[in-house]
Amino acid sequence: MKIAVDYQSASGRKTGIGVAAENLVQAMRQESPDIEWLLYQSGRDDLNTPDRILWESFEVPRRTKRDRPDLLYSPGFAPPILGNVPAIVTVHDLIGMAFPQNQAPFSRFYWSTWLPAAVRRARRVVASSESTRRDIERFLKIPAERVEVVPLGVDGAFRKEDNKPGVSERLDRLGVTKPFFISVSSLEPRKNHLRLLQAYLLLKKKNKAPFNLVIVGKPAGAHEALAAFVKENSLEKDVRILGYARQEELVALYHGAMGYVMISLYEGFGLPVLEAMSCGLSGVCSDRTSLPEVAGETALLVDPEDVSGIATALERYSGDAALRASLSEAAHKRSKLFSTAVCARHMIRIFKNEAQR
Repeated sequence: MKIAVDYQSASGRKTGIGVAAENLVQAMRQESPDIEWLLYQSGRDDLNTPDRILWESFEVPRRTKRDRPDLLYSPGFAPPILGNVPAIVTVHDLIGMAFPQNQAPFSRFYWSTWLPAAVRRARRVVASSESTRRDIERFLKIPAERVEVVPLGVDGAFRKEDNKPGVSERLDRLGVTKPFFISVSSLEPRKNHLRLLQAYLLLKKKNKAPFNLVIVGKPAGAHEALAAFVKENSLEKDVRILGYARQEELVALYHGAMGYVMISLYEGFGLPVLEAMSCGLSGVCSDRTSLPEVAGETALLVDPEDVSGIATALERYSGDAALRASLSEAAHKRSKLFSTAVCARHMIRIFKNEAQR
């Protein structure tokens, strides 16, 4: 069997979708070396929305016409709207439909018109969470029998190591001082970093924040407002906005942190939560969309729009060592329910079933 993969999302500085695609493809190649895998990339690190439509609509079909694969798999974005081979697509989230006001005009067209048409023509649709499956039914009107839920896993580098060597040195190079909470996600409005900073400021004013904040993520529309808030409130010594971090830096940060914070308004899965859990770290987590599916009862769940509630959870978590230890042990145990190898086997089973139709 020959399977083509739109591997463009794994190019450049990868966000969660690209990381998930890379991990999954590596696992599938190990799981089924008998399958011929064709990985399609444009040669460019990042594609804007118009370029992505051109890539999906013309270049990917051109390559599949040349290579004649049995299936095309799109693990991060939409399949070609007029493809020449059967398509399987994984939908991680429908953020552009849930928050259209945060999209530029052409991106709104992509999310409202182009992507729905492309996903509907796929032979099989995969969702990375039950929350996303519900969104697919709600926004795209695709019946439940055409959607299969396949949860993600994380790279094996994210694992708990007591007294992991090199952590202090990496933290020093990054300018990070213990104790600290870590928040990992692209710096865009729906990730809700501004309310996190507002909650932190509340605690600082009450002298109840004996910890720093470290925010890690690729700039994506909210970074200027976050930097301005930090400066206006004289938080430069307390808050580090690091930008994009390499995997080895993330692993060190998770091992050095007292807890993670992810209070996003919307997530299709929430890979950073699973990364932290796999490293033996719990924290404060939004109670919205897919995040409770991943964290379960291993974190303090909060209403992400309640600044006072976020502050209370941070205070409680940071001030109770026994609670931190208990939640983190539970988080590490729960992380083992999510496996990239299991995800890969599930996807290969879907491919083989669909190829025989």
